[in-house]
Amino acid sequence: MHLSDAQASRFYDLLDSLTVYANAAFGVTDRTRLLGPDGRFNPQERVAVHEKIWADPTIIDDYIGDNPLGLPPRELAQMHRWKQRVTGPLPLIGFDDENRALFLLGERRVAVQGITQDITEVIVEQPPIFIHMTLLPFDDVIVYDSLAQPLPVELGPGWRAMLEGEAKEATSRPIVERADEFFELAKRVNSEREQEDWDRFQRQMERERWELEGSEPAVPGVHKGALAGLSEEERDAAIGRGLADAMAEKYGKPPAPDAVRALKERAARMEPTHSFEESLMADNKSVLERDAQEFGIRGFTKMRKAELAHVVAQAYLERTDGVRSLLINCGDGEFETMLALLKAENGQIAFDEKDAGQHLDLMFLPPATRLFWHKGTFTAVVPDEVREAFRDVDLDEVRTQREQALRIELLAEALTELCGIVGMDDLAAQYERIYSESVSREQLLVALFDAIGREGDFPPFEVWTKDPTGDACYVIHPSMGDSALLNDVMLDMRDELEGSLKGATYEKLRAEMNGRLSDLREQRDLMLTDLIRAHEQKASYGIYPIERPVVEAGVYGWKLHIPAVVNLRNWLDAHVPDDEDDLFYADDIINRLLDAQMGSSRPTDMIDEASELGIFETSEDVEGAVGRVMALVNALPDWWNNGWPPDELHERATGRKVFRNPDGTPMKVGRNDPCPCGSGKKYKRCCGR
Repeated sequence: MHLSDAQASRFYDLLDSLTVYANAAFGVTDRTRLLGPDGRFNPQERVAVHEKIWADPTIIDDYIGDNPLGLPPRELAQMHRWKQRVTGPLPLIGFDDENRALFLLGERRVAVQGITQDITEVIVEQPPIFIHMTLLPFDDVIVYDSLAQPLPVELGPGWRAMLEGEAKEATSRPIVERADEFFELAKRVNSEREQEDWDRFQRQMERERWELEGSEPAVPGVHKGALAGLSEEERDAAIGRGLADAMAEKYGKPPAPDAVRALKERAARMEPTHSFEESLMADNKSVLERDAQEFGIRGFTKMRKAELAHVVAQAYLERTDGVRSLLINCGDGEFETMLALLKAENGQIAFDEKDAGQHLDLMFLPPATRLFWHKGTFTAVVPDEVREAFRDVDLDEVRTQREQALRIELLAEALTELCGIVGMDDLAAQYERIYSESVSREQLLVALFDAIGREGDFPPFEVWTKDPTGDACYVIHPSMGDSALLNDVMLDMRDELEGSLKGATYEKLRAEMNGRLSDLREQRDLMLTDLIRAHEQKASYGIYPIERPVVEAGVYGWKLHIPAVVNLRNWLDAHVPDDEDDLFYADDIINRLLDAQMGSSRPTDMIDEASELGIFETSEDVEGAVGRVMALVNALPDWWNNGWPPDELHERATGRKVFRNPDGTPMKVGRNDPCPCGSGKKYKRCCGR
């Protein structure tokens, strides 16, 4: 359903005339930029002019007073009604049988029709979704100002449930579909918004006075912490001193490292040997049996230790990929020690006890390298057979492979921190973007599984398949991995062993554990499937483009330096409950908020967590505290938006940078004001372009 040709022509005559008039009055852009040679409007410039009109609709009064086109009173009255517009992000909940869009406005559904075509041809996204647009009464129907911008924000299950609940309540009331009824509803909505804006402005002025004068009313039981007002360097130094003092108080003055004792704990107490088989005798039989099981050696449980060492040594040396795999997968310390021993004469480094302090950096990888302690002498050895196996290994190539494997590991960890889940193709594409080199699927999987294997029970990520029978692999955040799920189940069951599970048999406990784990996996798999779908819907702008320094330093650490995080942390430093430690209160709160935000689909989850942590009880300025927390939500990477923070998504959609006041509220910047980015330019010449 849309306007007739005659209606649409009248509507555009009014709207276009007002747009040209307002542009001249506000000085938004050059007329030649607003209107092309063919008389058509530049869409981006038109958006900027409309923003000014609907932010200050008194321009309509000026237009009516001047009446530049000599319009008849009926048309001027039509335009005058536009002062009661409704503008902003509006939730679209569906379409009716007449192809009108249904928006939620307060407690009512408003039916909006198209201008020259049905609105379903303009808004092709599936509801529920937020659309930035302005609704206007025209003749006896409700239209919009010709501009509709879907906000590229994926609504998670929480938001969807909330909108569905509000929509269900609205169905008990008639749909607003006539201009007169909309006019009255818009007057009420705009009046409420104006009052809210005025109240917010008053509170903002009061908060700014508090911050300027340092006169915020104190809340009983809360004090200004010792870290408040310190620079980053001063703050870090104060925390460092506090940690050192706490350690000294608890343990006394830390003793100097006992180099000899430290090395003895890592050494085999036997005469050094260069024989690989003999060096295996330094291991316990249980270690050799585990090795034998890994190699698939049969009958090892009946073998004596010497026989077991013999067959295990043969199995080690016969593995064609064993040497290279060992070097690629070991830690940096073990790798450097291996290289040092390979370069040393006879593959060994010997030193007395008095020189132990000079060799504390030696890290051993039994059985390929081992430390012996015998008759007061330490001897680090790489067995002859292992040295021989390394003769044909290109160590420079191995170092290159190690560096690549580390880059893959760090990138996978970073991307799962940003997005929750990432597919192999996306991981490969991001790797090539950041490091300017390609990587194969096989290289990715080898590096990923090696990293998971090294970390044991606490992997930095896990590999998940959507369909166990297919080959679609994804890397997922460790909080959703099987290790984390199993840990959650075991902790819950441990707490219940004195309650409902008290006295349960082993078989019952095992069945209970498997059942709960299966349920959690099913819930996890559904969430991951939803995440994949959300990412696919945002394929046009892809994964949030983090750069190499962030990957290598870690996304979590990067989050801690986001301005909104630092702003809230500094505010917490100045609002410390009396029973909390000044040095650690703010950082602990921030860490718990960041953990609560990961994977969340609802902004209210962060508010709920902040409320549970008691943040809003530490200040008279509750609204300012809420604003700071919401600013944090809008600045942090969002799994459901492919890692894009909500503020940056808004900037991407509108082309305008989001600036916020210290209390988290959006900053209103005039076109001729200095740009808040600090460039020294006017806003209209900088971020306001």
